[in-house]
Amino acid sequence: MFDPMDLRRIVGSVLAILIAAIVSHGFARAEPKRIETAHFVIEYEGIPDYVVPFVVRDADRAFEEVTGFLGKRFSRKIRIEISDQYAQPVSSAKDATSRIPANRLMPAGAQVGQEQIRGRGVTFWAAVAQVVAPSGQRPEERARFLTDGLGVYLQWKFGGKAPTPWPADVYPNMGEDIHPATAKLAAQIGFLSLDDAVRELNDRRLTRARQLGWLEAASLVECLIETGPLASFEKWYDGAPFKAAYGIDLTVAEANWKTYIVGIK
Repeated sequence: MFDPMDLRRIVGSVLAILIAAIVSHGFARAEPKRIETAHFVIEYEGIPDYVVPFVVRDADRAFEEVTGFLGKRFSRKIRIEISDQYAQPVSSAKDATSRIPANRLMPAGAQVGQEQIRGRGVTFWAAVAQVVAPSGQRPEERARFLTDGLGVYLQWKFGGKAPTPWPADVYPNMGEDIHPATAKLAAQIGFLSLDDAVRELNDRRLTRARQLGWLEAASLVECLIETGPLASFEKWYDGAPFKAAYGIDLTVAEANWKTYIVGIK
């Protein structure tokens, strides 16, 4: 004898399959678009096509300025992936890859226009520095501290003074000079020792202490590069003991740097 409940179950199962197929098809993501330049392979989604020329321009400019300043030769093409699926920018020297959130180019709710885009500078200078010139210091946490510090410094130096669309309470604001920004936040929450700054920067939680760790990394790098021979910084950055590169202990240099920062009004 036919059971109406069986029919309901069959119809329900068929409807569930159809709905799942429709939803899956309707929300399937298109393949990212791709463009290749002399130095980059750029795959992007989540940004309109008219933004892409500015992406290409800033990326190529960043490569030339960073490698020129550091005197680096880098023959591999850097892969840049821009997507609204990424929450934070992440770069890998090993894979020569940088992943950049689309909202760093197109902040939600912002009125988009040519000047606005041109002024942001995104994070290409930092991304290029992190790929082509990772620090050789050890342990790895200190290397990441210095690599990120160099990236933020070069982003500030070459990427323009206009703010990037980074939350000011989480990341350094590229629209401010590094030393004053460091001094202001340190006055609010207290300076971190270098060891604490290294630990906070390597902590993936988005905190004010991590922001200060990031700023301290960039401020220390700026101070060493701007006041001393670049060759000394490169020697330490690439893995030599600080005293072998500068002739003084790191603790002395740290104290001198902090004295300078505290004196900024």
